Amino acid sequence: MKILNTRRRQKVKDLEELKEELQLDEHAITLEELYERLQTDPVMLIVGTVLIIAVVLTGLFQYYQESRSSQVMESFKKLVPAQACVIRDGMKHMVDVSEVCMGDIVEVNIGNRVPVDLRIISAARFKVDNSSLTGESKPQSRYNEISTDNPIEARNLAFFSSNVV
Repeated sequence: MKILNTRRRQKVKDLEELKEELQLDEHAITLEELYERLQTDPVMLIVGTVLIIAVVLTGLFQYYQESRSSQVMESFKKLVPAQACVIRDGMKHMVDVSEVCMGDIVEVNIGNRVPVDLRIISAARFKVDNSSLTGESKPQSRYNEISTDNPIEARNLAFFSSNVV
């Protein structure tokens, strides 16, 4: 019982000492006195606070933009066709787009997306919608004849991810 009372008295004494420390004049001074003691200017405190807020807001905005960019990149993956119909050794095969290689003959039909950049070797009333690439709103006809050396203007090329209409 005596041990408990002495411990309790010690805790009360420690608490009283802590209260006295908190009532020291450093904790009860005005802001002007604090600025004078620390030899600082209140304007610098405001500038520092504004800078911290600007850095935090910039970080939040950058995080938001990065997350939106990630969502857009994920949506682009949905636009890419997973498989393509290729003719190898005279036989049609469905292969992953990543397995299409130079020399493969790729067959595309109306409604398909062009799985890779293609050189047209045979076409009948073949049109592609390049609006996602060039911004042109009208579908463009494609032929198997070389029209120009400039690949963007060439009528015998169909570009990856354009729609066949």
